[in-house]
Amino acid sequence: MDGPHDLGGRYGFGPVRRSAGEPVFKAEWERKAFGLTFAGLGHGIFNIDENRYARERMAPRDYLGCSYYELWLAGLEANLLDAGVITPAQLEARTRQYRKGTAVPLPQRSMPEFVAGMRAAIFAGLSPAREVDHAPRYAVGERVRTRIAHPRGHTRLPAYARGRPATIARVLEACVFPDSNAHGLGEAAQHVYSLRLQARDLWGEDADPNMSLNMDVWESYIEPAD
Repeated sequence: MDGPHDLGGRYGFGPVRRSAGEPVFKAEWERKAFGLTFAGLGHGIFNIDENRYARERMAPRDYLGCSYYELWLAGLEANLLDAGVITPAQLEARTRQYRKGTAVPLPQRSMPEFVAGMRAAIFAGLSPAREVDHAPRYAVGERVRTRIAHPRGHTRLPAYARGRPATIARVLEACVFPDSNAHGLGEAAQHVYSLRLQARDLWGEDADPNMSLNMDVWESYIEPAD
């Protein structure tokens, strides 16, 4: 969907500044938000694309005013509410307890095998590659165009790259289609391509004529150049 999260190709937001020796987590609650998100993923309560879409649905003012892990926490809350794991009343009651300092610690459970599996997944990653029963529609060197679309749901095609001419640079593995997976409609795997887009086709005549950008896209994001 179009929203404040889609900042690719835009100007005016300033550089990303990183402090030397910056810790992974600046506060304990950030570590917990990270861990709980992966616990939700590991237990199948929501998938990675649903997790992204939950953050994208935030109001623009809230999204742009949040720190990185505040976005994670907001997405986690939305996903747990959507899945019925918690109710709005329970979330509000627990929030009031934390604000007042009266929250009682939750019971602890030992799940060493689950923790070990999630640790391995976090460090090694989980591949979205899938087998499909049909050949790629496009071949290396073929001229295509990215589709012009403004979907109401999740998409991984950034706004600045829509409706642009491109060349197929590589044919990649078929992968889970996020536009479907984010809405509980199944993985619907598609072939993925690495496109080469010229800078001037993206940003106009002021762009460097010698520069190009490679972008990985799903098959349904592109169409023949004709």
